[in-house]
Amino acid sequence: MTALVLGVVLPLSTACSSSSDPSPAREDPGRDKPPPGGQKDPVPSPEPNKDPSCDPASKITCNVHASPEGQDENPGTSARPVRTLKKALTIAKSGQTVSLAAGRYSEASGESWPQKVPDGVILEGSGDAVLSSGSLEKAGLLYAGAGQIRNLAFESFRYAVVAKGKLVIKNAKVTGGGGFVFGADSQGELEDITMEELSFAGVTGIEQARIRMNKGSFRGKTSPSLDAEGCKNVIGVLLGGRSNATLDNVSFTNLGNGSFAAFDDSTASIGRGTFTRPALGDACTASSQIVSSDRASVNVEDTTVSDEAGAGLFVARASSKLTFRRSSVKNSTFGAMSYGRLEVEKGTFESIGKVGIYLASDSEATIAETTISAKRFGIQADSDTKLVVRKSHMTSEDEDAVLLRDVAADLGRPDDPGGNRLLGKETGLYVLDPAGRRTLVQAAGNIWRASIQGADADGRYPTQLVDGAQRGENFVLSGGASIQF
Repeated sequence: MTALVLGVVLPLSTACSSSSDPSPAREDPGRDKPPPGGQKDPVPSPEPNKDPSCDPASKITCNVHASPEGQDENPGTSARPVRTLKKALTIAKSGQTVSLAAGRYSEASGESWPQKVPDGVILEGSGDAVLSSGSLEKAGLLYAGAGQIRNLAFESFRYAVVAKGKLVIKNAKVTGGGGFVFGADSQGELEDITMEELSFAGVTGIEQARIRMNKGSFRGKTSPSLDAEGCKNVIGVLLGGRSNATLDNVSFTNLGNGSFAAFDDSTASIGRGTFTRPALGDACTASSQIVSSDRASVNVEDTTVSDEAGAGLFVARASSKLTFRRSSVKNSTFGAMSYGRLEVEKGTFESIGKVGIYLASDSEATIAETTISAKRFGIQADSDTKLVVRKSHMTSEDEDAVLLRDVAADLGRPDDPGGNRLLGKETGLYVLDPAGRRTLVQAAGNIWRASIQGADADGRYPTQLVDGAQRGENFVLSGGASIQF
């Protein structure tokens, strides 16, 4: 809109002219003289600028105001806000803040999605400002450059935000649909983020995205709302294409396809996290809570994982790695499953329905100062696994504390004692040698059941080599397997 003032056309949206009054007219020496025969009529003074962020005497950039109670014909001041975010974004320039009053901004109020946000523009909600879509096929906001989002809620978008630049998001909430996508070479700084009733990924990083998240929560739908398609789509954080993520103090609950997954040379650090998933039915039983795959490397510290629907940890490829320190997995079918490199230090695996740690053929694992309690096997390792265990406690409710199949494991050497406890219901260590490889297991310096199968009253064995078929409550040897105590 424009206004005609003394023959000069001025745009009402000009920066720092956001008051509804025009600029003062040029002084007229005769205008203050009283009219003949009486006093002059008083000249109305300009209406004070009610927007404290827009001071013409300073260099502070004006805010643009929107409200569901406004009109798009308005100039976007606090006194006369526009109605839609769509209109506000046509006014806002780099460095300006679009202030959204409480209310819903949807197609019903005149919005259209997606909306491109100009570079450098800040979006800030006042009160309960909600951006809403009626279709899970639409994105909400598109960022090609830098920007900030503060105190905003998003509802039922396919993705609430798609960013290709540097974006800071604080105190935001996503309900339904999907969350934030960070594209090639983008950067995301997230703080105090809440995502609920997700149908798609909460946060996605692709092609060298860099994401930092401090304090947040992801929550999927409850079991009756999840079908097989829902389980396939719902995940908390998904990284690919050499992306990097750092998550601190973030919780994940009821996510059908798992909580976190890193692929394609991506790296991630997770600290002080909480991962919880109850049994969600047959459609969701194949997934895991934390996944490292395709040359990815994931570091987890001071975190609790509970997954009644699958495995707590999953290292999916020989080229991938997962490190698990001062953390625990509870109430899971499998505590961890690994086809790659797994490192566990000061971990706890308890109330595990089948196997505490399963190691597939040709995988590698180092386990130290860790407690593992499972129903079938504390540790199960298949052929040619490279396994080192120190100062750990493995127990099994029904079968064996450690089951090895063609695995020359290092559970302790005479010059580097294991310091482990191996206590299974049937046996502490079961060594299978089906191919007749004469598998040798190093097991010096450990504690077994006392006074059984040659162990002394403290449950220890002297330095010796035991070979040939053996069967007892402390160890079982089959084929040509042997143990070096």
